[in-house]
Order: sequence, then C-alpha cells, then structure tokens
Amino acid sequence: MRLFLISVCLIVSIGPTAEAATSCSLDLATLRPKDATNDFVLRPVKHGRDPLFELAIRATGQTFRFRVDRDLAKHEGRLISVSGPDGADPGLAASFVLPANTLRTQDAPIGSLSFIDLAKSFIAYRTRTGQPRNIDAFPPSGLWEVTECANVAAAEPER
Repeated sequence: MRLFLISVCLIVSIGPTAEAATSCSLDLATLRPKDATNDFVLRPVKHGRDPLFELAIRATGQTFRFRVDRDLAKHEGRLISVSGPDGADPGLAASFVLPANTLRTQDAPIGSLSFIDLAKSFIAYRTRTGQPRNIDAFPPSGLWEVTECANVAAAEPER
C-alpha cells in the first residue's frame, strides 16, 4: 500500500502588508500619518459640487476643511483651508508632493502623499489664534498613507 503525503501550507497574515497597500484617486483617499496613531485623519467629503477634505484632530476635537490645488506636471499640490460650518476660514495652507510614479492625470491612483509644511502651518495658526501649543494638536509633516478608499460622504450643509 502506498502512502501519500500531502502537505498543506497555511500562511496567516496579521496586520497590513506592503502587498496589501491601498491606493486610489486622491479625491477618494482617506490618509493618515505613517508613523502616528489614529490621532489625525484626512478624508474626502463633498460640499455641493466641490470636493473637499476634512482634517480631524482627535486631541482637540477640531475639524478643518481644505480644497486641493494640484500641479500634476510637477507632482505637487497644496491643501488650502476653506470656511468651516462656523463661517470662519483659519487661513491654513500646506504643500504636498505626490509619489514620483504617479501618473499625470487627475484621477491617477496614489498610495501616499508627503506633506512638506503641514506641522509648520498648524504651529503658526495656533500661535496666531492664541491656542495652546500642544504637540498632540499638530498634524505631522512627512509621509501620510492611504488607509482606505471610499465613496465621498456629503458634508453637513452650512447654516
């Protein structure tokens, strides 16, 4: 009688892997800092016809709205704040660089963005408005990764 030996290999993956990295169009991307906890999240929202992003800061409970200007030829762009539900524009702006391998089209998929001066912009804002300079309230500059792609939620209507 012959014995047949069948080996089964089971690979279990715990947590995200490089192969499972998420990528999608910037307009649909939810981003979080690479080396930070979930204290900061930048997610797309729709306000009327305008695509916007909301940056939520858990430590302060604040949410800031931004529009995005992109220069696809240079692989860069800027987040520029817009008026929030209270009607005030905080006057924030931050530059970012798209990954070099990003196609030069508006809806090309991305896996990350690299912010150049996001923290500096928030430090200046908090100083200008007299808010405490709590390190947990400054979204970090550097690499932010796409953590999910989703349908764009509608922002609350302004009153």
